[in-house]
Amino acid sequence: MQEMPATAVTLRYLGSCAFGGQVTPASEASIQPKLQRTSWLVTMFSIVAHAALMFVPIGLVAFVIRRRLKSQRDRTTVANIVTDATGTTSVPVLATFTGVRGQPWWYAVAIDNAAPLLVIEPGGIRFRVVRQQRRSFEEIARVDVRQAPGTVNLDVTFHGSMFTLAANGGTVQLAAHVIGLLPSGVPLSSRAQAVRLAPR
Repeated sequence: MQEMPATAVTLRYLGSCAFGGQVTPASEASIQPKLQRTSWLVTMFSIVAHAALMFVPIGLVAFVIRRRLKSQRDRTTVANIVTDATGTTSVPVLATFTGVRGQPWWYAVAIDNAAPLLVIEPGGIRFRVVRQQRRSFEEIARVDVRQAPGTVNLDVTFHGSMFTLAANGGTVQLAAHVIGLLPSGVPLSSRAQAVRLAPR
């Protein structure tokens, strides 16, 4: 029986295979900046997305409110005061408030800016803050005018009542016109008198 010739096999280590999944220091150094850029982009996108989700609805609400306020202010002018055949005058106002006598004029316990009402009738005034009320001219203790940015309030105090009425007409011209509609016997503060006498 003939013997097979012997074969010598030599094994040599040539290094890691390029596709073996191992990362050399050189390739790791080139991958690291790419990962940092990707992480930075993901972070920035996340910040922008969160900011958009937060501020876009707020911006839309602010836009709607501004449009509504502008529409209301365009409506509250002397030209839009309406007087009917009975002598009843409807005054467009931005809002009406119920205050408390002795408290600061800007303090209110109730407000109506959805459907405010101020009407000067032959015998008195009719107004709505939550619910509609009537008061005769004799019940009015004093009419005052208070001003702040965007606000010109007619402040009405009543005899025997701890609650007051404030109606924001928005402009001095409208407040002066309303004061001019009141009978001469209705007491006016010095501010209200100055507004009534001011040139229009």
